[in-house]
Amino acid sequence: MDGQFCTEHSSLMIGGNCGRCATDSAPKLSDLEEKLGYTFKDKDLLLAALDWRVDAKFMPKAKTLELLGDKLLGLIVTEELVNLMPMDDVVLFNQIQNTLVSNKFFSEIASSLDVREYVLRYRSKKDGRTFPADVFEAVTYAIYLDAGRDLETARKFVIKHVISHIGQALENIHAPYHTNESKLLRLVWDTYKKFPNYKLLPAEKGAIATVGIYANETLLATGSGLYVSAARTIAILQALKQLEQNAAESNTSRP
Repeated sequence: MDGQFCTEHSSLMIGGNCGRCATDSAPKLSDLEEKLGYTFKDKDLLLAALDWRVDAKFMPKAKTLELLGDKLLGLIVTEELVNLMPMDDVVLFNQIQNTLVSNKFFSEIASSLDVREYVLRYRSKKDGRTFPADVFEAVTYAIYLDAGRDLETARKFVIKHVISHIGQALENIHAPYHTNESKLLRLVWDTYKKFPNYKLLPAEKGAIATVGIYANETLLATGSGLYVSAARTIAILQALKQLEQNAAESNTSRP
């Protein structure tokens, strides 16, 4: 029975077996590991991240793993974003960062992994929308511990399950006062898996400012005007036009 202890191994039961027994005979734990893309050397660490039962004297270890996992996820996501996108728009950077480390986004990821199916806990009416996010954070830190506190192993896990879904997060991002910029952000990410980079170029003839928009080292478009903001707006429109034209041509050429 789930939630009981295996008397032979003193481990929690999943699918009628404890974590150690589950290695060979219970499919549920191995199924979760397959979804996570990580196989635990210490099955009890994974079980600890899944055990959310509370009694009057003790808080579950999963709660500690969740608190530490929240900080670890924040660190890795922020570092990866810094590598992926320019820091010239701090407001937009913060919006994307806050979306990627939000309970809502983590809950969506956890739901796609069906984490609730594997959780050991007493049923509670207090289970809220953020509970799947709590479990995801706990599992993330459990992976970090199981890998010998190896940050790169945790980073690979976060890239696979969080960073790779930036496009999904961008659907809810609207850069303040620049809806075309938001649209461009999504198009460039979908095409190049990079964020657009804005550079101030030598001014073209008759202009005071010229702005270029790049994806990696590829120049997407330029815009010129009497002000940097005007040049940036024109460059965004030109880049959108070019990317949409490229997409239309690509769809036309498909059989």
